[in-house]
Amino acid sequence: MKSIITSALLLVLNASYTLAATAPARHSSQCTFLVNKIFCFSGIAGGNILLSDMIALNVHAKNEMSATELTNGWDTITPKNPVKGRILGQGIHDAKRTKLYLEGGVDANNSPLADSFVVYDAAINSWSTFPDYKIGNISGSIYNGTVAVIPSTNKLAFYGGSTALSGAVLPISIDGTMVSPVGVMPHQHYPFGFNNLTLFDVGTQKWEHVSTATGFGKDFFVEALHSVSVPHSQMIYYLGGIHTPKMNPPKHGVKKTQVDFNTINGLSVHNYALTSFKCTGEIPTQRDHQTVTLLPDNNTVMMFGGSKDSRMPLPDNCHLLDLNSKVWRRCGLTLPNTIKPSRFKHSAVLVNNHVFIMFGTEDGSTPLTDMIILDVSNVKQIKHVEQYKNTLSPSQPKQNGKGWGWKKSKSESDVLYVTMVQYAVVLVVLSFLAV
Repeated sequence: MKSIITSALLLVLNASYTLAATAPARHSSQCTFLVNKIFCFSGIAGGNILLSDMIALNVHAKNEMSATELTNGWDTITPKNPVKGRILGQGIHDAKRTKLYLEGGVDANNSPLADSFVVYDAAINSWSTFPDYKIGNISGSIYNGTVAVIPSTNKLAFYGGSTALSGAVLPISIDGTMVSPVGVMPHQHYPFGFNNLTLFDVGTQKWEHVSTATGFGKDFFVEALHSVSVPHSQMIYYLGGIHTPKMNPPKHGVKKTQVDFNTINGLSVHNYALTSFKCTGEIPTQRDHQTVTLLPDNNTVMMFGGSKDSRMPLPDNCHLLDLNSKVWRRCGLTLPNTIKPSRFKHSAVLVNNHVFIMFGTEDGSTPLTDMIILDVSNVKQIKHVEQYKNTLSPSQPKQNGKGWGWKKSKSESDVLYVTMVQYAVVLVVLSFLAV
């Protein structure tokens, strides 16, 4: 009888989490900050193995934690209604930081996904789905695009990307014109994704193609770009990317061009007009597979890592862009020899006044596990730190007109309450068994 009760208790304790440990090395993982933890979903492990796991790191477990403690502090989570692993999807968190919206992506073989638009709710540890986006009668997945929140709304703005087709579905609608691509075979890829600004209303769960949007590429498709939403200016900025000339019908093998960073595009959410801005200063070299993060001052963008050829990282690994002056400058980081400073296909998550650089690769195939912690409280002096210190009144970039505070939401408190009840039950029963 005692053995049965003990087994049941172990099931209760391990229903959703395993003990903290070093996460499996990976790159191309989807990471974000939810309910006081960093969550990372999927990614590519060594041997090009696609992971389907969800891992979480409680960065606020103590008032101060070292990079080593954090690297070894990952919990593996088992969500309800699990979904297949995926990479290169368009992901973003909600305003309350309880959900991860993940649209599109492909598997390790670059094949499309059946459940294209998935949502992870950290408060209840469960996946669900949203209506998939369809381009005409295409059955496939869009990947390598970007998504941003339209400030002061409940809408997500998607742009760019490529499409992985699940079969020979003809004809295809591109920008309202029906075309019949030549030689479409199962799992073929074409450079059209969200060709113009496309909105998704989280409340109504409806897609909207913004036909009035202006300034978006008329002569080219774009992929591998990044976006940041700046609430106080009601702007979304787009950086970098890869351009493919538009051809009718679209064809394979068309030469692609990486976009220079001497120009960025800004979208006004008032009239959905896209405007180009010239940049000066220490212009970063062309690259992809980098990360772009809006820092707590809501005016500085940090670009970290990246590769020119998807095989080797670039040595100029950290740049800052002042959105007001449109001036680039290098971060001037000094990192210890024990840290691999240059990487790509990594993840960057802003927590409090720190950016956590995690995972990635330095050769295109061998994944990493180590972590870089950057103190970004002073954008004039970005610095590497060995310890993450939890502060009582952190500041975060604003979104939807609200600041990101670390006070526990009701849903998070409920989760913590359930966990405490679980352990209380365990203690009571163990006391009974000891009698």
